[in-house]
Amino acid sequence: MSKVLSGPLPMNTPLVTPLDPSLRLEQHDDTALSLHFGDLELFRYVYRSDAYPEEAPRPYFHPLRSLEGDVMTNFRPNNHPWHHGLSLTMNNVSGANFWGGPSYHEDGYQWRGDWGRQSHVEWRVQEASGNRARLEEVLEWTHHDEVIFREERRIGIAVNSPEKVWTLRWRSTLTNASSHDLTLSNPGTYGLEGMHYGGLTFRGTRDFFDSYLDSTLKITAGNFGDPDGVNAPFKGGEQANGACADWVEFRGQFDGSLRHLHIRFANHTGPLRWFVLPKMEMVCFSPHATSSLDLPRGEALELDHSLSFACAPGSLRVRSFVDQNQA
Repeated sequence: MSKVLSGPLPMNTPLVTPLDPSLRLEQHDDTALSLHFGDLELFRYVYRSDAYPEEAPRPYFHPLRSLEGDVMTNFRPNNHPWHHGLSLTMNNVSGANFWGGPSYHEDGYQWRGDWGRQSHVEWRVQEASGNRARLEEVLEWTHHDEVIFREERRIGIAVNSPEKVWTLRWRSTLTNASSHDLTLSNPGTYGLEGMHYGGLTFRGTRDFFDSYLDSTLKITAGNFGDPDGVNAPFKGGEQANGACADWVEFRGQFDGSLRHLHIRFANHTGPLRWFVLPKMEMVCFSPHATSSLDLPRGEALELDHSLSFACAPGSLRVRSFVDQNQA
């Protein structure tokens, strides 16, 4: 049983001030870990999922919280219940669906019963102290009892309390453990333009991104040498989707608490063709876009990403335009 009883905080939870500003891990049976920063549960990581087979069961982070206590992730939204907070997915691995839901092939989307699952094998590192934490585990990706990938997953956490920002760095080594070469594809590979989703996937809370009258709430993308974007900022998900960039940033505001947040999604191995759906608050670190990616037997795919969550100042005043034009 869990040593400390703790549950999700309301979406409009008041500002949290840690009593003891240090990180500590808490075990929940042999299914999940939570990381606490003082009295704030920063995240829960479910490493043994009991999701339905059609949701491609896999480990996931949910909830993820800002340092002010706002919940940033969505788990099993009613339009796509196979979206699980923050998780690593692959849309089509030589016919195995590690994304969940229907699969898109030449004949369109179909429910095919082709789902795989990711299973936790062992922990190698669990440690937390001060403002840093580290998790390292081994997983197996299986499809019809065949091991497709053997994964070494390394999660690093760093908290900067004075700046109200924390970063999650996700590094994975996915080794082809099958008896054959693998081909990674997605709907974009089959000609569905712009739909190249897969890889590390963040599904955010529904209330986070609604720009309504506030020009500071936006999506930008760019390269590390150009903080304002590639030549000029992308000003919407339609432009950021498919952008070849090192990073994408969401700048949004929560309902309820009205607090602002910046999320920086960064790839550390060079530019990606990002998959961005602003109306679903979704970002995917797509390892490939319109062409397939081949991974020979015994070779490995290396992923190195980070997500930074910064509590940003924002005005809580009601704009005069709203006062004058709404009942």
